[in-house]
Amino acid sequence: RESEGNLHRMVVEPASFERLLRGQMLNEEVMFAGLASLLLAFPPASARVSIFPTYVYLKWRRKDPLDQIYKMVRCTKFWSADILLVPIHLPEAMHWIGAAIHPSRSRIVIYDSLAGLRT
Repeated sequence: RESEGNLHRMVVEPASFERLLRGQMLNEEVMFAGLASLLLAFPPASARVSIFPTYVYLKWRRKDPLDQIYKMVRCTKFWSADILLVPIHLPEAMHWIGAAIHPSRSRIVIYDSLAGLRT
């Protein structure tokens, strides 16, 4: 699992927390911090769990230099996780869903709190 040291070093900008006070939409920083807080509060018993930051995917899609991307993610070791958590933003729905990827099982589980409420 991702070392707790990496999760403890996470920085959340004050502007991101202010979004919560003003009732604005959550951003990726708040979603990532929420997932990390859950992992720290409820550590998995046996699985190595990592959180995949979606901005890394966006950098890869933009074809940013791979050495820069690697520097951003090398300490996370998400590629060796038993479970990879991925926050996914659906801009058209103004909603976040989550994916839990289980590479060894070739399985992806989607979590959507509004699944039954949207058409």
